[in-house]
Amino acid sequence: MGSGPVTYGTRKEASAYLASVEMDVRGGRWQDTRRRIPTMDEYMPRFQASRMGRGGGAIRATTRALSEDQYAKYVRDQLGYLTLDHIDEPTVRRWYYALPDRPAQRRQLYSLVNAIMNAAIRDHLIEVNPCRIRGASQIVKTSRPYFTYGQVERVFTELPSDLRVLAQVAFNAHLRVGEALALRWIDVDVESGRINVHQTVSEVRNEQIVTGTKTADGRTVTMGSTGREALADYARSKGWGPVNDNGPTPDSRIFVRSDGSALRYYHVEGAWKRARQRAGVPELNLHDLRHVSLTMLAETGATLKSLMARAGHTTYRAALIYQNRATTQDADDAAALDRLMDQRRAS
Repeated sequence: MGSGPVTYGTRKEASAYLASVEMDVRGGRWQDTRRRIPTMDEYMPRFQASRMGRGGGAIRATTRALSEDQYAKYVRDQLGYLTLDHIDEPTVRRWYYALPDRPAQRRQLYSLVNAIMNAAIRDHLIEVNPCRIRGASQIVKTSRPYFTYGQVERVFTELPSDLRVLAQVAFNAHLRVGEALALRWIDVDVESGRINVHQTVSEVRNEQIVTGTKTADGRTVTMGSTGREALADYARSKGWGPVNDNGPTPDSRIFVRSDGSALRYYHVEGAWKRARQRAGVPELNLHDLRHVSLTMLAETGATLKSLMARAGHTTYRAALIYQNRATTQDADDAAALDRLMDQRRAS
């Protein structure tokens, strides 16, 4: 513990001080008064550096950028200048209830501050987390409308031809949009419809970056005939093939703009919004493609493990929303999905 805070006049006074410190140490109440507790602003870089992603390793660039932007806009002015030990429960409550009345954003911001304070506890900077608002970090589940395959196909027909193929491939292989945008010709076997999904593209402060998939684990997904034929026709139109020296290179992105430049998420999102309006399905979001296809796959009787493998889920909880697959069932699952798609076309 070193020296005391002052010089005591007698040994008795010094012994009394040491005895009180010893009691505090045993009770977990002692703090070194000479140690300076950082402000939240000062602690933020340390917190960011220590965060771990879902699949292990550092957090994704998109997550880092989002949290830094949210912190700068909604947290810094109210809490950033305070030392961590001076951020108490009433302070957190005042900050939280002054936030804009947007539930999803409030949840994200509260979760961020809660994570910062939990990290400060692990770093022995504070003892108690002041974030104690019941339910503030919980996702409020709202039911999405049920969309049919017929509705999905109506939107497909309203898309420009190249983006229609992207949407069909994303649907048949259960891809996230970023995963579809990241696909290169080397990642696909056009003849068999097999796709190696190991990367995704993200938008970070108006810059497109390529990272590993959301769970940091790659997967291989086989499409049935509907997706396979759409991709094969598209490949021929782009000159992809072993005997065509003028076609795209193996490392080229499959889905690009007409001038060959990178296809961005907002390009796809904008086209999708226009198409769904024309198709009369204004609430059908891009991510609903994945939900509809996995739900249909579950309806074919695919196992929970099979759904997990095709969707790229790492937990049963995520896959239970639909249901999953075994490696040996991959092609059978794709064929079963094809059959159900044919049955649902008129719905």
